[in-house]
Amino acid sequence: HGPLTIIIGIILGILGGLILSITKILDQQWKRTSMALGISLVLMLVAKNLHYSGSGAMAAIVMGASSSAFWKKGYPAIVAKGAENKFVHETKNCVSLMWNILFQPLLFGVIGTELDFSLGFHSSLPKCFLVILIGICTRVPAAFLATSQTVLTPKERLFIALAWMPKATVQAALC
Repeated sequence: HGPLTIIIGIILGILGGLILSITKILDQQWKRTSMALGISLVLMLVAKNLHYSGSGAMAAIVMGASSSAFWKKGYPAIVAKGAENKFVHETKNCVSLMWNILFQPLLFGVIGTELDFSLGFHSSLPKCFLVILIGICTRVPAAFLATSQTVLTPKERLFIALAWMPKATVQAALC
């Protein structure tokens, strides 16, 4: 089931990238962005209905990479306006903006509604704190060391190490 999930994801992703490469029709930023988001959603739903749900995420990633390559090369020439590197940047910036403003808060809100504290959460509270503590004790020194070969001062490196800390605590809290 595993290798087939990957193969299906790659095939669906390339097909999605080919659809996005029709820049003679998708000639405006909003059209490309809307289609990228729409095709990603369709790929996720199709993969889930085929009982290969992992293929949907793989397809969305491959679609982004393949459409980027197609836009840069102007491929396929029959349906593409030509090689356009700006399509990649415009679509990336628009999707990034939508992620930051709409989708990321929505995702965290939906995840928050799935937490049910009445299911014995209190008994696992010490374990949760332990996981968070281990994550922090590992992540902060690792981030500090990761910035050791830069021109940053030790204060700036410590700031980065502490600023990166919440990334681990969110995942640990959801465990």
